[in-house]
Order: sequence, then C-alpha cells, then structure tokens
Amino acid sequence: MIRYIPLIFSLILVIGIPSRALAKECPSSLPANLYDIEGADLSLGGELRGVYTYLNEADSTLPEPKRENIHHGAGFLRGMLSWYPSDELTLTIVPEVRVLPDPNCAYDYMDHPVVPLLREAVVEYDAERFRVSAGRQNLVFGSQAVLDAFFDAAEVEARFDPVSIAVFGGVLVPELAREYLSCQFASYYEERGAWKDLCLTAWGDDLAAGGWIALRALKPWSLKALYLYQKTVDGSLDAHIANLFASGPIVDPLSFEIEFINMIKSDTVTYLPGFTAALFVAIDEFDVRGGYAGAFRASAENRFTPVFEAFRLGERQRYGLYGGHTKYVSLKYKPAWSRPVGYLAGYYLHSREVDTRPDSDEIDGGFTIEIGPKYRFWVVYSALNLAGDLAVAHGLRVEVRIIF
Repeated sequence: MIRYIPLIFSLILVIGIPSRALAKECPSSLPANLYDIEGADLSLGGELRGVYTYLNEADSTLPEPKRENIHHGAGFLRGMLSWYPSDELTLTIVPEVRVLPDPNCAYDYMDHPVVPLLREAVVEYDAERFRVSAGRQNLVFGSQAVLDAFFDAAEVEARFDPVSIAVFGGVLVPELAREYLSCQFASYYEERGAWKDLCLTAWGDDLAAGGWIALRALKPWSLKALYLYQKTVDGSLDAHIANLFASGPIVDPLSFEIEFINMIKSDTVTYLPGFTAALFVAIDEFDVRGGYAGAFRASAENRFTPVFEAFRLGERQRYGLYGGHTKYVSLKYKPAWSRPVGYLAGYYLHSREVDTRPDSDEIDGGFTIEIGPKYRFWVVYSALNLAGDLAVAHGLRVEVRIIF
C-alpha cells in the first residue's frame, strides 16, 4: 500500500483537487479585532492561546529504534495597542508573555518557564504616495520562501502610478526568529530544524537589506520583484537573493500563486534556483489548494539557504525549500449544516531531489470550531513517514485561541 501513495497523489493532482495549505497557522487575528477607545485615538486588545502537542515516534538512526511518547504544552498571552494621532501616523506595540513548562531549543537559555517578549514596537507614517516604518516589525515577501521574519528595521516605500518601490534594512530579532523552528512548539522538526543555528544566534548576528518593486497597474493580478542580501555572523550563509512573485485569478473560481527564486551564495559563488507554485479553488464551502515547492542544490553541503524564510508545508514535518522538493494537496471544508465546525485535511510528499523516490510524507486531518472572529479551537491529527524509509510516526495538536 505504501508504495502506491505517490501514484495516488499524482492522480489527485490530475483530476484537479488543489487546496489551501495547512502550512502556517501562526498569524493572529487580533489586529482585526481591537477595541476602539472613543475620543482617545487608541485601539487595544488581547489574545490568550493554549497549545498541547503529542507525538509518538522512533529514531530511525538507532540499530533498535524504541518508540517514545512525547507531550508538550504551552500558553501565550498577547496584548496589542495602536495609537493613531493622525490619519497618517500610527504607533503599534505588541508585548507577549509565554509560559513554556518544557522549553524547547528555542528557549533553553532561559532558567524559568515564563518568557516575556516584545513582538512588535513600530511607528509608521503612511501617506498617499509615501510610507515609512521604523522599529520592531515583520518584513515579509511573497510566499515567505525567503523573507518572513521580525527585524529591528526601517522600510521606506514610494508609490507612483505604475509602480511602488521600497527599500529596507534591519537586524533579525533572534528570540522571535527561533519560533520558526515550530510555530506549534512541537518537538518534531524537519531537516532544516537547526541548520540556521537559531538557538545560538544573538541580536546583531544576522542582518538583512534589500528592496522590492511592485506593478500597481495589473490589478487584480500582482507582480512583484525582490532583491535581498542576507549577512550572517560567520559568513557561511551570506547570499544575494532575487525573487519574482506573481499571483491572481485565472478563471473563476481558479487562481494561482508562483514565486521564482534565485540565490547566489557568497562563500562559494554558487547559483541555487528554486520555486513555489500553487493553484487555489474556492467553491462555496470548499477552500482547496495544490502545489509544488522545491529548491535545487549543488551538493549536500551547498544548498538553498534562506535565513529569513518562514515557508513551511505540513502540520508536523513543516517542509521547507532547504530540505528538497514537496508536492502537496490540502482542503478546508466549512459546510453550513455543521457550523461553527469546519474540517481540514492535507497530504504532503517530500523528496530530497526532484527526480528521486520520496523519503517522507505526511497526512493531516482535523476539525476547527470558530465562534465569531474571537473564539477558535482546533484539533489536527498527523501520520508521518508512510512513504520512505523513516520510522512511521503520528501525532496530535490541540489549540485554543480567545481574543478579548
């Protein structure tokens, strides 16, 4: 049965069941649900979040692998304050406190389970033709394959009739970057889990600078180009990156997203290309997606290495472009007869090279309960490594979020 999984996946793509990935559930809906303080030019709110994860796995590298049950839990309390003294000027502050009874790699430097963080502290001036932001902020581009991280940074954007042009530069915030090892703080990481040495990174070690240009005249389509230079503490991951991202409708209800990636590593002067591509279908109660993502490498040691990426596929494997090539389909279904309950599923097939047999995979299935915009609960079960030679594993994630 296992060896037929790639064939089944190919047939699914042929008959046309693309779907929205279950990849990234970290973003909060808090910014869209703040309370306005009348007469004070102020909005504020908070979010409480709890997570429990379970994993049953075995280490395939051992002569006699032994199965282990791994349990983790965590709690998060986040606040948000926005002050807007004028139509153009906004100050945003987002503090967070995390309770991590079982600190993972991201927080093993702490000697207590309570971790205070400043996620965001940014001032932004946004006029019709000009925008500038400075402070702790999230810089993101396209599919997040090369850029989606928090920086102490500045960004300046100029808007013209045909195009928008921006430049940016900043220092990576390591205590926030570490969470990309696992948004759910699960203990199961894919191959890229530690290659960035995020657990050893200090403030000032990793720097980013670059710019982007977007064509404004193509709506409803989007076409953007990015240049990014990443500078790391020891120089081993220094690189120049140039991306082209496009998205938009094809024919109703079909739309697309594609990003072409070009990296030149500074130490070896090696060209490393990659890409992400996806098709979306939204039909009534169905939200579906299918796609392919991968990057090519010159050797096992010389590969695509975007330090500031947050691209991930799969609930637990969290495949990234650093690890190879991934084909996937996923589905979200919110039928009227079962609301506020919705359902989700996904399948992800991974190989180290584009033309080699799969080395691992993941099947996800679960449900969500959403009561208005402020209350959300979801449960996701994952089965791992049914394809390939790794030991089969399975796990569960339960999460609740309350906005107040």
